[in-house]
Amino acid sequence: MNLVELKQLSVGYDQPLLYIEQAWLKPGDRVALTGANGSGKSTLFNTLTGRIPALGGHLQQPPANDIGYLPQQSEQDRDFPISVFEWVLSGHWHRRGLFAAFNRRDQAPVQQMLQRFELLSLSQRPLAQLSGGQWQRARLARLLVQQPRWLLLDEPFNNLDEHSQTVMMAAIQEASQAGTAVLCVLHNRTLAASGFERHWHIEQGQLDTSAAPRAELLHV
Repeated sequence: MNLVELKQLSVGYDQPLLYIEQAWLKPGDRVALTGANGSGKSTLFNTLTGRIPALGGHLQQPPANDIGYLPQQSEQDRDFPISVFEWVLSGHWHRRGLFAAFNRRDQAPVQQMLQRFELLSLSQRPLAQLSGGQWQRARLARLLVQQPRWLLLDEPFNNLDEHSQTVMMAAIQEASQAGTAVLCVLHNRTLAASGFERHWHIEQGQLDTSAAPRAELLHV
């Protein structure tokens, strides 16, 4: 059974920018989304995350609480005066509410997630002391604590060192093997080809769901 279905879907703001005849994801799918700047990748993500309504067509997807969205990096997010552990722990708020109290059962998966992302030794540091790669790993760790059924990742590997890319890709693949579907905006042709099973490409206002990463449209 499909987890996500897009049929005759038009997305845009005042005017359609992108049309999708038919696309789908099943649990565990890993899909790389490519396309030139301004082609509609961000507009599609804004539609899938509910920030803007679709202009027409059919969109089936999990409830909002089952969708994990990682936007592009923002340095402002690191101004929160909390530790790395508290930041990742706060991922539980997504399902339980902003004022939920956390217990030992909530903390155990956070410890495991920090270890998976090689952040356990940094767990008591404030977010502002993390490097760019460590911060991006912490952002993804917080998202995976939510146990989403569908991950939407917007250029998660940009400006990261090779080690952080490797750690994050391993975690993404592990999540997909556990049944989480992944749609990831990418510009790195190596990662698109090696880390993802399927490829969607946007060109001239259309989504090609049988595409392969093309060197002339991707930038390392």
